[in-house]
Amino acid sequence: MSGNICLASLLMAGAYVAVGMFWSSTTRDQIVAMLLSLVSLWLLYYMGEPSFLEAVAGALPSVAVDVLSAVSPYRYFDSISR
Repeated sequence: MSGNICLASLLMAGAYVAVGMFWSSTTRDQIVAMLLSLVSLWLLYYMGEPSFLEAVAGALPSVAVDVLSAVSPYRYFDSISR
């Protein structure tokens, strides 16, 4: 069981590093890259939380809610850690 959590954490860390490297390659300033990485990763993670998905389910079509859930690493980390 703990092996799955370690694997999930390693994969999630790799995805976070990839996002950070993307922002680092598109900006000249390291601080701007860090802030953009933190904001974009927080938004991606928050979009997958069930409370957020329930809140936007009434305002968005079900396809859009499914896309938000699929883009977020929250669902995948939760699935692997079980």
